[in-house]
Amino acid sequence: MTKPITTKETREKFGVTGEPLNGTRALAKAMDESKFAGAACAVLVINDKDGSYTGANVYLFGTPQAKLGKGYDPANYGPYPIPGADSEKWKKWRKAGYEEIALSDLGDLVVDVSVPETAKA
Repeated sequence: MTKPITTKETREKFGVTGEPLNGTRALAKAMDESKFAGAACAVLVINDKDGSYTGANVYLFGTPQAKLGKGYDPANYGPYPIPGADSEKWKKWRKAGYEEIALSDLGDLVVDVSVPETAKA
């Protein structure tokens, strides 16, 4: 397996892969802003196409500078199989404060794979 080619800028924004996450929807909950410079949130990026989800923290959420951070490695946070609709995992997420957000709220950190690339043009 070859190592992805990243620039300093892409690594700072997307982490070690230098690439955005793929998803069809997302859940998010605010993180304690006193610990971070700017708004931060914990995100679960769900990819219904392949039946998986990946966790991430987004720093400077809601700004054009939003980033995952240079040390972020999605392999450490997924992909995991999406739990069943009535599972304890979903109940735990809701209790923790995760709510559905629009993928567009994550800017270019997530590629919406629910729409075929040819239909986006």
